[in-house]
Amino acid sequence: MKSELLLLQKVREHFYNYSQKLTHTQLTTIPQGFRNNAMWNICHTLVTQHLLTYARCGLAIELDENLVSGCRKGSSPADWKKAMPFDEACAQLLPSATKLSQDYNNGLFVGFQSYGTSYGVTLHSIEDAICFNNAHENLHLGYLMAMLNRLP
Repeated sequence: MKSELLLLQKVREHFYNYSQKLTHTQLTTIPQGFRNNAMWNICHTLVTQHLLTYARCGLAIELDENLVSGCRKGSSPADWKKAMPFDEACAQLLPSATKLSQDYNNGLFVGFQSYGTSYGVTLHSIEDAICFNNAHENLHLGYLMAMLNRLP
């Protein structure tokens, strides 16, 4: 799992770097042809990682409830009634990847509850979840990079 956890850290560095260089307008604009904005894609990866790992093992997730409800699967920034705690989420991008690695290495993830993904893949273990999460985060990094050509 060492290489998978390293990959997560590297992908998170890309998300973090984009989060710091895009303007508020660029982060919050939903480009034509897309359903979500850059802010949602960045926050969605953080939320999903926690839901796929900690929550599937019955562990508490340490994220703002508004962030989780506003950026989980099936959500949209068009439905946001409150401002997303974006700065707080960005501050957790890199440390949460490190924490996941530490918690995995310390054997924290026990009792994983299987989960059928929208990709048609069933996750049966924390290792499955971490590997799937990497594929998921790379998908959203691709969306974010595609959006860059259509942002103001």
